[in-house]
Amino acid sequence: MSGIVGLWNPDGRTAAVEEIVRMIDAISHRGPDGRTRLMDGPVALGYLHLEVRSKPLPVVQPFADGKMGLAIVLDGRIDNREDLVPALESRGLAPRGGSDAELILRAYQLWGVESPTRLLGDFAFAIWDSRNRRFFCARDQLGVKPFLYYFARNSLFAFGSEIKGIIALDRVTRRLNEFRLADYLVNELDREDTVGTFYEGVLRLPGGHCLLAERDSVKVWDYWKLIPREGTRYRSMQECGEAFRSVFMKAVSDRIRDTAGAGYALSGGLDSSSVVAAARELSGGAAQTHLATFSLVDDAGQEALGMIHSVVEQGGIDSHLIRPEEVTAGNYDLVGLIRNCDQPFHVDQGFFDWITYRSARQHGCRVLLDGIDGDQMHPYTQYLSSLIRRGRWPAAIRDARCFAREWNQPWRRILAGYGLLPIFPHALFALGKLKRTILKPPPETSISLIDENLARRTHVTERCMARRQAVWNAARDPFLLHSLGFTSGLVSFALEGLDLKASLLGLELRHPFADRRVAEFFISLPLEWKGHFPASKTIMRTAMSGLLPESLLRQRRLPHPGPAFHARILACHAEWLQKAVQQALQNLEGYVRLDRLSKVNQVFMSEKQSSAGFALWNVAVLAHWMKTKGMGGWNHGTGDEAHDAEEGVYPSSLD
Repeated sequence: MSGIVGLWNPDGRTAAVEEIVRMIDAISHRGPDGRTRLMDGPVALGYLHLEVRSKPLPVVQPFADGKMGLAIVLDGRIDNREDLVPALESRGLAPRGGSDAELILRAYQLWGVESPTRLLGDFAFAIWDSRNRRFFCARDQLGVKPFLYYFARNSLFAFGSEIKGIIALDRVTRRLNEFRLADYLVNELDREDTVGTFYEGVLRLPGGHCLLAERDSVKVWDYWKLIPREGTRYRSMQECGEAFRSVFMKAVSDRIRDTAGAGYALSGGLDSSSVVAAARELSGGAAQTHLATFSLVDDAGQEALGMIHSVVEQGGIDSHLIRPEEVTAGNYDLVGLIRNCDQPFHVDQGFFDWITYRSARQHGCRVLLDGIDGDQMHPYTQYLSSLIRRGRWPAAIRDARCFAREWNQPWRRILAGYGLLPIFPHALFALGKLKRTILKPPPETSISLIDENLARRTHVTERCMARRQAVWNAARDPFLLHSLGFTSGLVSFALEGLDLKASLLGLELRHPFADRRVAEFFISLPLEWKGHFPASKTIMRTAMSGLLPESLLRQRRLPHPGPAFHARILACHAEWLQKAVQQALQNLEGYVRLDRLSKVNQVFMSEKQSSAGFALWNVAVLAHWMKTKGMGGWNHGTGDEAHDAEEGVYPSSLD
């Protein structure tokens, strides 16, 4: 994790040092080990450095080639240097140093705007091409590294790793994007938008996309599509598992290569356990390694705790267990987190991960590997309809029964909601009114508090139906349905929020399952090898045989400790929660249904229902975020935060 920012005045005005300094200062947490800038007439570039290498190299960013009129800033890591360097050397463009920034710049010299197609790794970069008077930017295939930008025709192009780096410029207007506000309040829509943010005009570059900014226009296009590789055939599940093991071990190896202070999130589930087992094997086995793992555990998750212990007992691991009772208002700085997050999504999504990250950082880790995106090995559950379309009813029923055991729901409801509904939506909606107990699809949303007028203005109903229809249409082609899970916004939405929370602590996240090679491997497999029978992730279980305990390879879905930690966080911040709800009742009219919010609060206060608690949490985070940012009618910097701190209502600062 590093940080990049930059600006360009297309009208030719000289870039002001004060502006780029403000941008750098706004994301200073991303660069505890150095910050540099480059000024070039109308252009300014900034770089912030986090050192994670076991053998540090001199910081050479922004990297510039004066003869070619090129300069680059990069947040990321390139994993296929051994493939790129020979091709560059053959054309007289061999990199002189070992920096990945120079490597990408030389690739741009040779291949131009096609250069991202040659890159493998996690990256977000911006290249200033002074000869052609343009910026060329790109983001890695799955959107691991964040990249945001703002463009005003003939006036300003600005970009950064975080929104706060862009809105540090007075020239960028802070206007609330009501569509993203509505998305936040409607679970079904929160992760579908791949470009929008809470700020109008500040946009995200989607994963697998390039951007070309010229004086009067910005062009964005995809340079990568997730499509099946031809000729991928395996004679048996064993052969397939061995092939995947090779791909996965390489993905893990690239993420621990030349890395100092790496830690591992270990939930006891198959995905995170596989990452730990692979890293242990790559590091020389239990006798020669000492991996630090971090696990959230609670009393209700004894099975998960048993799985964690089974991995630890294989040796080579220093295990750190974190329990809900260890969370206090002092060590879970909710208000500081809200204040530093660019969007409410970043607080609401993966809120308990902050606890894991804090523990890893306290134990000296600067890099943390996890099992995020392992669930993308399977297509959306609507693949059941693909089986039915092919007349494979026994397989569809068999897999629906497997889901039923994991989700604790009737298999007929699952088969109807995910198998039949995509094929006969209108007929089943009508029939569902008569037979709700059998054909009612599993609920997609929890308590909805969105104001009805806001929902109409932002076309919530139409967008929800369009999303469902897109998934149903994709279900006609199982390969398209599977790729949708990687490219719809789900993956990058999750990774962006996790990246921001980790960056506030000076921690870089790495995700072996969010690797282009892993995604391309699974998308290329036939549908029958990606089902849930006899168990989910059969290929992964086969691949990890011999590296993980047999008990873990046989385990089903484990309960998540998130609810226990969420309840603890609410208890620690009970006074803050009620104050934030009152603020919402006073200031969120037109955004939230205040009558329903009041009733939900009453239910929570009397019964402590988890669903009511989640709904209150969402609105409380939104209210406090909007107040802190001066959005939606609140004046920025009212001084209330200082007054609240004096009263002891809010926990301590991030420091």
